[in-house]
Amino acid sequence: LRRASGKPEMALDEPFLAALETGLPECAGVAMGLDRLLMLKLGSRNIQDVIAFPIERA
Repeated sequence: LRRASGKPEMALDEPFLAALETGLPECAGVAMGLDRLLMLKLGSRNIQDVIAFPIERA
């Protein structure tokens, strides 16, 4: 996808992939997150207003 859109290809993060293969600790995923806190503080109704860059550019 990155090559098709003219973006540079990213190298695989081999240590990260190896860590994923060993399994992840159990987690609930209930953290609020800085982006959500900023939305509350600024009264924003759209997360795109507070994130540093759109996910499409990641």
